[in-house]
Amino acid sequence: MLHMRVLSASVLLGLVLSAGSAYAQRRTKAPERPAGPPPIQVQVVGVEVTPAGPVVLLKTVEGDTFVPIWVGEAEAFAIQLRLLKQAPPRPLTHDLLDNVIHALGAHVTRVVVADLRDGVFIGRIDLRAGRQDHHLDARSSDSIALALGTGVPIFVASHVLEEAGFTMAELQSGAWQGTPIPVERRHSL
Repeated sequence: MLHMRVLSASVLLGLVLSAGSAYAQRRTKAPERPAGPPPIQVQVVGVEVTPAGPVVLLKTVEGDTFVPIWVGEAEAFAIQLRLLKQAPPRPLTHDLLDNVIHALGAHVTRVVVADLRDGVFIGRIDLRAGRQDHHLDARSSDSIALALGTGVPIFVASHVLEEAGFTMAELQSGAWQGTPIPVERRHSL
């Protein structure tokens, strides 16, 4: 006979967070960069369609630096819906994640595009569960979609802005379209 045990929301959240932390530690190939200047707040300007695929365009809240991040078509669709504040007829993956986090008594505090490794933007979701803060490894596109749905701020690490940022003049000249397409996007072309 099969016996099932129902876990409380706090126990389930603890299991999910510890599993996510262990997964993140196994996946991390490059050591974390030493703490530097604080990340810079950005906003999503829009989603552009290029010959190489969809791009989410971020802009610093204070300043004139833009960061293009190539994303998959599904993520671009989810981000566009959230920018337009339109709800899909059924929950998308990011809506499900919002609901799970909320049901477990946690909340997202911010998301960060924390690094750029081998042409791949590395995202991080910062959330609070009770009195504990957690930092979850995530794709930057998922982090951005989650932030737009929950209304939390989006940040980009200073060194990522230096490496991948463009001015308005560079954007208008099309220089940003010559940036390398991230590895994760090349495989889906």
